[in-house]
Amino acid sequence: MSKILNLGCGKKPYKNAVNHDIVKHADYVDIVHDLNLMPWPFADEQFEAVYAFAVFEHLDPDLLTIINEAWRILQPGGRLSLKLPYWNSENTYNDPTHRRGYGLGVLDQFDPDTERGKLYDFYTPRKWRIVKPPHLNNAGTSFHATLEKRGA
Repeated sequence: MSKILNLGCGKKPYKNAVNHDIVKHADYVDIVHDLNLMPWPFADEQFEAVYAFAVFEHLDPDLLTIINEAWRILQPGGRLSLKLPYWNSENTYNDPTHRRGYGLGVLDQFDPDTERGKLYDFYTPRKWRIVKPPHLNNAGTSFHATLEKRGA
């Protein structure tokens, strides 16, 4: 089985990845699961990389709960690449399935090397390193970032 998980693949599957979605809408969807239901159906430390592009904002659990679950299924040193909607974009609120938007500093709480990560280190024992800081897209509607799982 692949060591890469593509959460909420939609119409963008990745070759050599486990492609997940909430329904089996195409043959390339390998795993069907509602990510609101935890734990997710993956083993601890199963993946080297998890992609979650335009997925987490659709989920009911808060980002802390979701990121903690991604941490669980990643191997130490594994990477989570994600795309989140920017809070200050009309597009964030025009999609009725979006539960929330996010600021560019939202991931700082997970990295103990950041000021907010030091201040809010009690939020979770599951720590990350921001290896690619949030970068707003040209349209100002969303941002990409990459986190690396630190050891337990």
